[in-house]
Amino acid sequence: MVNNIRLNFDAFHGDKDHGGVRDGTSIVLWEWLKGDNQRWKIEPQGVDLPTNYSGRPAQQYVRIFTKAGPDYSLSIRDGRVILAPFDPNDDFQRWFKDTKYSNTVKDEEGFPG
Repeated sequence: MVNNIRLNFDAFHGDKDHGGVRDGTSIVLWEWLKGDNQRWKIEPQGVDLPTNYSGRPAQQYVRIFTKAGPDYSLSIRDGRVILAPFDPNDDFQRWFKDTKYSNTVKDEEGFPG
């Protein structure tokens, strides 16, 4: 969990000045500079059905992508968080949104985190 609200996900060098987002673009934490490479969307995708042995309920998974490259999704590759071309069948592009802290974390203007 990140407690510094001044840091944001940043598609590193994913802005227009650096050629935009591409396969393998690294994700870092960076100060808010208002660029499209720091604007993100969380979009519902589907439901992860539990297996018989998991003992957990079904959960909706989401896709996370940046305004700078909506055709690329947040993914994991070789232990790194990166952007990869959107593939709805890639399990590494499926994320689960945890909202248990959503009522206690606020930004500097008092809005939920």
